[in-house]
Amino acid sequence: MCEQSPGAWFTHTSGWIDYTANMRLQDQSENLSFAVAHGRRLLAVVPLIKENHQGHSHISYAGFNTPYPALLGSLVDAERKTIEKFIFEKISALPGVDYWCFYVSSLMDEVLNRSLNVNPLPRHGYQDTTISSNVLLLNTAAEELYKNFRKGCKSDIKTAQKRGCKVFIVDQINYEPKYFDAYRAIHFAAAGRQTRTDESWEKQRSWLQAGASLLALAEKEGQVISAAFVNTYKNRAYYQSCATLPAFEREVGIGHVMQWEIIQHLKKNSFTHYEIGWNYYPNISQEVADPKLQGISRFKGGFGADVFPLFRGERFGGVDYMKDVYAQRLAAYEKQTEQARQSSLGEKSEEPVGQ
Repeated sequence: MCEQSPGAWFTHTSGWIDYTANMRLQDQSENLSFAVAHGRRLLAVVPLIKENHQGHSHISYAGFNTPYPALLGSLVDAERKTIEKFIFEKISALPGVDYWCFYVSSLMDEVLNRSLNVNPLPRHGYQDTTISSNVLLLNTAAEELYKNFRKGCKSDIKTAQKRGCKVFIVDQINYEPKYFDAYRAIHFAAAGRQTRTDESWEKQRSWLQAGASLLALAEKEGQVISAAFVNTYKNRAYYQSCATLPAFEREVGIGHVMQWEIIQHLKKNSFTHYEIGWNYYPNISQEVADPKLQGISRFKGGFGADVFPLFRGERFGGVDYMKDVYAQRLAAYEKQTEQARQSSLGEKSEEPVGQ
């Protein structure tokens, strides 16, 4: 079904659903995913995970937004609207849920061909929390792609290369257990602990072995110092995560040179799109993006990718919980705004005084 649906990507598959359901160490997640069928004909798949967030039940994907339901591509508009209405009525009727959040993948056909121009979630009762995402179109020569990189990005790539940083791409063909083990060890070192279950790690390993992912390993003087994990599906790719050994976190250009090697690998292997990641803004939305998150967004925006809408939406089960969450967001925004103001004042005070 996911292979046939233009609205489905890797995050709709049972493999990713199992991964998400086994992500959280502290709390047990409940897999409520379902499909819609008419007789023997499968019409839609609906990923759905119920998670515990500080005593509140969320429909979310490891704390992030759940993928929008994927429908069969041959449906006419009237059928599609009827099925979507049926699905979201089922979702809204789930007992004991305090919060729902969904998103439309930027790698689905209707987003990439610009035919989906309006967020579909508000018509189902969701508050619009749309942001954007960087999707690199791989239909031009690698040299042309590189020319479109931000100047500072190209400078950092050259710096990392001059300092002896080399990148090795691991996929289904050259996979060996030691490569994934190195990625996992770096992640543990960077986090200072194990942040998710063994089952979720083994699920990632299985993707790499099955050709549903690739792994970039950065080496320096024979030591693996950083790793980036990329999901691959339907000739499209998504940058899932990266980790660097703490001793090398300030090393210039490691992330940039890994992305450049990933892009070249995808290009050589006939991939058409690479979603480098989401853009978070300094405002109040589902999150209040701190300077670190904004910095990650700037990094992801440095590779000359096209910007596509990332349609998102959220809904609360009760007004009291909504008030609490919005109060927390407002407090975080006020704190961040004040820190930015103080930082700005500090910079001004260091300016030389003219005579």
